[in-house]
Amino acid sequence: LRTAHEVASVRIWKVYRRVLRTGQAITPASSPSRLHDLRKEAKKLRYLIEFFSRLFPPKLITRVTRELKRLQNNLGDFNDFEIQHGTIRGVADELMIQRSCKSSTILAMGALMDHLASGQNQARRKFGRCFERFASTGNQSLFRRLFKEGRQL
Repeated sequence: LRTAHEVASVRIWKVYRRVLRTGQAITPASSPSRLHDLRKEAKKLRYLIEFFSRLFPPKLITRVTRELKRLQNNLGDFNDFEIQHGTIRGVADELMIQRSCKSSTILAMGALMDHLASGQNQARRKFGRCFERFASTGNQSLFRRLFKEGRQL
């Protein structure tokens, strides 16, 4: 029979490896949905780590979650811009079909969409650095030490 610590370690390690594989497969040409998939996997990892955190040394848990949080913030910003941009576009399209607004409204929505696209592009550019830090050799060693070996520290 395995202990809770062993079960948690195995599960966290598995999800961590999936986050690494998913993130490493993302290129500048990848669709926004690929980043969203990574965001969902990173969320699962964070939930697991937080749920089982009491089974591991607090200082080390703080260290492993630091870069994960940075990555999640970056992916969240990117996704928020994507959703907001799509929402504004949908509203603009609907207003154009209904012909129920002034041209200045559509122009303002266009300017807002440009601003959102710029923010999303900036978040996308930052993704590489955020993921690189998360996937660094030191961070991987820490995850391996805490979770892969599955032993009490």
